[in-house]
Amino acid sequence: MKYDAFISYKRQSGSVWASLVRAILKQKFIPYMDVHKKKGTNDWWAGLKKDIMDSYCVIMVLTKDLEDSLHDDKDFYLEELEFAKENGKIIIPFFPNDCCINDFHDKRLTDILHLCESSLQYKVDDPDITYGNMFSFI
Repeated sequence: MKYDAFISYKRQSGSVWASLVRAILKQKFIPYMDVHKKKGTNDWWAGLKKDIMDSYCVIMVLTKDLEDSLHDDKDFYLEELEFAKENGKIIIPFFPNDCCINDFHDKRLTDILHLCESSLQYKVDDPDITYGNMFSFI
């Protein structure tokens, strides 16, 4: 595998948390986070799918306001996660301190969440627990 983890996030609501996940992972692993590719370019979606396939697992960053930015018909955050699921990738949800699985109601999102065997909860009062858990999952 080229990457240990592909970090999936919504730029509007999760870029700060995704950057934190990437910074933590970079201590011991090779994470991938799309910060340079331009959405809508010819090779953008094909490139993302290749990067998912080249990753051991996918970490999905979830924030309380995530569902406000989901698009019903063609949401690429959900497309990334569904592609990963269809291709047998391990998907690990990452919840910030104030967020949990019960905060989400979008059917496509909850279908993916319910298939996940484990998740990461960021604890602002004890981040070392989060770091240790993250390292043990990958």
